[in-house]
Amino acid sequence: MITQAIKQGLVITAAEHVTPPLEQLIACCGSPLLLAAKPVHLRQKLMKGIPQLSLFWIDDRRDLVALLRLLSWLRDFRPAVRRCVLAYHLPSDIEEVIRGANAHFFAAIEGDIREVVTSALFQSLVNSNLPAAGMTARPLQMAAQEESPTSRRTLLHRDQPP
Repeated sequence: MITQAIKQGLVITAAEHVTPPLEQLIACCGSPLLLAAKPVHLRQKLMKGIPQLSLFWIDDRRDLVALLRLLSWLRDFRPAVRRCVLAYHLPSDIEEVIRGANAHFFAAIEGDIREVVTSALFQSLVNSNLPAAGMTARPLQMAAQEESPTSRRTLLHRDQPP
């Protein structure tokens, strides 16, 4: 089940084109898409209404620098907007860089996108009542073909000690 916060959120990508996995995310979330996003485009979108949640999508390493600029800009312009990054089929070494740009949540997706987005864990993280900077997640690796639902693990940690 997709919650209202996700439906009223915004999917943001620096990519120039919609890929099949991104198409699946959009269909699953029902959120509007900001394609080929730049800070000026994001600012225009935010002037029309501020979402609680921004889902940043990356499925091509070549878009990483642009994604980092968007994350940093949003952190400075609207710090209250929860910044969640979904990285599809990318190497794990990008996580540290993305977290350095102050993403509140990071999920490395290796399997079915719909399964990740509709999971109770994902829903609770993106809809948490904690302050946006209070909770992050280590990679949520969903390799449906390799793991059973009961063997999946996600390590949670707080950015700051309790």
